[in-house]
Amino acid sequence: MYIKLFLFALVCVAFQIGVFNYIQFWGYGTPLVCILPILLFPAGTDRWIVLLSGFLLGITEDMFINTPGVSAASFTLLAMVQPIFVKAFFQEETNSNLSPVRDWLYAGRMGWRKYIYYLLASTFVVCFVFFVLQNFSFFNLGKLVLNVLSRCVMTVLRFLLIQSVRVNNKKKEEA
Repeated sequence: MYIKLFLFALVCVAFQIGVFNYIQFWGYGTPLVCILPILLFPAGTDRWIVLLSGFLLGITEDMFINTPGVSAASFTLLAMVQPIFVKAFFQEETNSNLSPVRDWLYAGRMGWRKYIYYLLASTFVVCFVFFVLQNFSFFNLGKLVLNVLSRCVMTVLRFLLIQSVRVNNKKKEEA
């Protein structure tokens, strides 16, 4: 299971570096797809695995987009708060329905509404920390808010597109 997640992370990083870093709307709203593997970790995964994965994904992105340590710090923070968000948004599902070793978090199992809230909260944390560390100032607060919100919206829309494809594929496999 972790091998599939590792391969999925490599594909996400490759698409982030090769495609999604060049998608912008008027200089804003670059989708951040490579955090999806961090968000998909199962509920009972050892915390050190999630933290190490977040750091490695972040440092890999830092190498290619020339932001020394900014992505690594924000992705590691996301990996740190991911178990907290999972418990907050999917409390009853994590207690009863999930096998902690093999079940990825996805919208078909969790319900779309809770999953969208989970994505919004997680993406907002990453984007806010990323742009605060990158700008290191609250001087131009309007631009900071525009950057954070546009990136959050673009990222969540991409995640929902990816998850809708996954949910449809799961339904076809079950039928």
